[in-house]
Amino acid sequence: MAGEQRRFGDLLLEVLDEMSDPAGLPAAELDARVAELQRRLARVRQEIDAEDAATPALLSEQDVIAFVEQGKRLTHDQQRQLFIDPALRALFRDLKRRNAVTLPAAAGQASGPRFAEMPALIAAATEQGPDFERPFAGGTLRINPVGIDEQVYVVFSFDDPSIVSRVLFVERARDSRIERLDLPPPDDGEIVLIKDLALAGDADLVDLLRDLTTSGDFQR
Repeated sequence: MAGEQRRFGDLLLEVLDEMSDPAGLPAAELDARVAELQRRLARVRQEIDAEDAATPALLSEQDVIAFVEQGKRLTHDQQRQLFIDPALRALFRDLKRRNAVTLPAAAGQASGPRFAEMPALIAAATEQGPDFERPFAGGTLRINPVGIDEQVYVVFSFDDPSIVSRVLFVERARDSRIERLDLPPPDDGEIVLIKDLALAGDADLVDLLRDLTTSGDFQR
């Protein structure tokens, strides 16, 4: 902001210097000079806007906290930073772990908590048809056609019906995607979403969930 004010101020001083004694100018000449000043100010404004658009918004720790805790949207540039900045990445992992959905200890499990999560696979399996199923730690993800236009059910079924998850973070490293998905209350251990593949946003999310290289972390 200070830089913009200096550029506008410098331009104003430059034009006033060119006008020398404005009071002695004819009205028509004064109007022409004012119009020229307005054109030059508009041009500087356009240049500043173009520079701002070309500069990606930096991701701060507060942005990461607001994303995790309040669902603040991140630009794709900011999502990319969250993958490559070690300190912000560590903060993101720590915030997720604080609210992660824990699972009952498995038989013969070594010490340490278990979490409801979908680990990313190194290579995706062969393409599945309209009915998609993917197991994860603590349950199963299913995606099935509703039977109405291009709508599909996205169903998260938990092995323990008492589990409640309100948020799912999904990540895909190959294109630096991180999405925060708010979940409705479960019904007998199932969380059901209806998505319309005719809508670009819904289709993109379903594609992300069907990709076995995508990971997911369920949050309380």
